[in-house]
Amino acid sequence: MKAWLACLILLILGNNSLQTDNCVLKKDADNILVYTCKAHGKRFKSLIATFTISNTTVDELQAFLRRVEDFPTWQYNMISAKILRQVSDSVVIVRSELDAPWPVENRELIVQYSFEEHPQEKALRVITETIDYDLPLSDEFIRVPYSRAEWNVTTAGSTLLVTYTMEIDPGGSIPAWLVNMAMAEGPHQTFTNLKKLLEN
Repeated sequence: MKAWLACLILLILGNNSLQTDNCVLKKDADNILVYTCKAHGKRFKSLIATFTISNTTVDELQAFLRRVEDFPTWQYNMISAKILRQVSDSVVIVRSELDAPWPVENRELIVQYSFEEHPQEKALRVITETIDYDLPLSDEFIRVPYSRAEWNVTTAGSTLLVTYTMEIDPGGSIPAWLVNMAMAEGPHQTFTNLKKLLEN
């Protein structure tokens, strides 16, 4: 399976919209590969991860990703999450609070989730990106000014093949080197938790 994932990574790197180069494998454990990539003209690296989820359907994964109130149970360092607005059946706006290690201030993230179903192909695409939202700023959090992530999910038998890409500017005065150094750990832990919950 790892050989397949490595081939997929090469395909992504050749066609991915983030236009990254110098991608380095930072985490290889639990059948989860996490790469960080130097993005052209940007301080913060982007991220690409690939992993599989066994004995799970696309519908089950989508239902799992739509349970916003459960995000803190599996997403790394997430304190809370709630729906701010249900725009449509396929679009939802979510606010979440993230616990950052001292001395970095905690972060607030307001993103729009867009779900694109492809039933005939048994595939799913989920895009999350920060949006402007009329909500007062809190003194307790730094609001993340920019993030964009994308889930691309396909099916092979009873296994889901997941490719996840992300780029983020966490805002505030946090040094870029610190974000880049720690970037792989959070997603790896998040996907490990997700796999355990869905596969069990």
